[in-house]
Amino acid sequence: MKVIYQVLTTAAITWTLLSGRAIAGTFTIGQNFTGTTLKEVETLNGFSVTPPDIMGAVGKNHFVEFTNGVFAIYDKTNGTNLKKTSSFDFWHQIAGVEIPDNFLSTPRMLFDSHSDRWFAVQLDFSEQGNKSNNFLLAVSQTADPTGGWKGWKINTDPTNTTFAEFLNLGLDADGVYLAANTFNTSDFSSSQTLISLSKSDLLSATPTIANRKTFNSLDAKKFGATIQPVINQSKSDGHTTLLGVDSNVQQLGTGKTIKKTQLGNNSILTTNDISVNSYNLSPLAVQPNKTALDSGLSDFSSSIYQVGKSIWTVQTVEVGGKSAIRWYEIDGETNKILQSGTIADSGYDYFFPSIAVNEFGDVVIGFSRSGLTEYISSYAVVGQTVNKITTFAAPQLLKAGTNNYNLSGDGKEKWGNYSATNLDPSDPYSFWTIQGFAAGTDNWGTQITQIKINRTIPNPSGVITQPTKSIPEAGLCCGLLTVAVVGVGFGKRKVS
Repeated sequence: MKVIYQVLTTAAITWTLLSGRAIAGTFTIGQNFTGTTLKEVETLNGFSVTPPDIMGAVGKNHFVEFTNGVFAIYDKTNGTNLKKTSSFDFWHQIAGVEIPDNFLSTPRMLFDSHSDRWFAVQLDFSEQGNKSNNFLLAVSQTADPTGGWKGWKINTDPTNTTFAEFLNLGLDADGVYLAANTFNTSDFSSSQTLISLSKSDLLSATPTIANRKTFNSLDAKKFGATIQPVINQSKSDGHTTLLGVDSNVQQLGTGKTIKKTQLGNNSILTTNDISVNSYNLSPLAVQPNKTALDSGLSDFSSSIYQVGKSIWTVQTVEVGGKSAIRWYEIDGETNKILQSGTIADSGYDYFFPSIAVNEFGDVVIGFSRSGLTEYISSYAVVGQTVNKITTFAAPQLLKAGTNNYNLSGDGKEKWGNYSATNLDPSDPYSFWTIQGFAAGTDNWGTQITQIKINRTIPNPSGVITQPTKSIPEAGLCCGLLTVAVVGVGFGKRKVS
């Protein structure tokens, strides 16, 4: 497979044709092991859990998986499983949180390099799904996740008029941020809820959440749908950023903006619309037996990374009738798109991506892939940034699926709802991603993979400069993987 990069500059269109091997030589696969399967989750919990909500994070010595139904700790040097228990047991026995015997959903896990602590969140909910529920929050007492944790539960709505779904988590040098979609219990109208917690409060000798700030009933038309706080491991800049997708994409099938919110001093400072090339709601993905897969709602379902002034994010969109990956680098100060690209293939669906970036411009996007000739498999693409332009290698298979996934048997299966990719806090050239694969007709599995960037990175070659001219809409060509990039200050012109 070859990768075509077409980069728009102010003076010319530069066409760069590279084989996947040109960039593939800049990284190697390190640890690569299977985490948890649905069958293990059933054994731990006594019931099935789907979708998996694939989640995990890497620390200094461990990788922690916090997928639906399971809390697991692995030695990151060799993949040895050190602990594996149910999510309920994590909250009850490890974090010390008493929760009703309800269901749990949307687990999130982050390691904070500022404090050397782990942060975990999850939602509980009733079987009826229309009652006020709880945000569950826990912080480790040290950098060792096998040690003690302190946990809390926060009622999503003491008035019992709304309930929360799809919990997101972000952090920076100053705080920890929770965001969720909320729905009215009577008419199911939707809004957003945001909670800001001081990190110093959570890490004090007597940890507390009493000083948290809650923002309720945030309108998705203004703040975006499914708002996601950033992960920013840089020094404090006095505020944090949240992104949401255009609410029209979930209502009308097409979006044209990204909604950006800045939060500081326990107040919402600014909201901005960032214009982007229009994107369509991702379609159903397919498998060899043609069983359809839910590929998401084109929202920012996975973590958003901020490195310096740049904010990086990914979503699943529609390209040529297939699910594809759209990625962005956004200037956090000017609210301009620095570059954006689409990763797609006419023969496969790409869905539930997650992204991580280091200070040197190395980028890793992990995702699931399937098609009429491929079971759901775990993949990643690796990018490098040269002269402010990021190009990606061909997709790297991490774990092949073994069968069609047909758990419900109704012809449309749930997958996702997200995945996780992280930068190793001990090595800026090491990334970790946890992705899903089909482990059987009624079994999903998670694959945990370390991707190591080589320190000597060759520059791309084979650049041919042509006169400026109009070029067509981004799309698919000849079954190749096509990456479209829009450079700094080049407006909304579209490249293919």
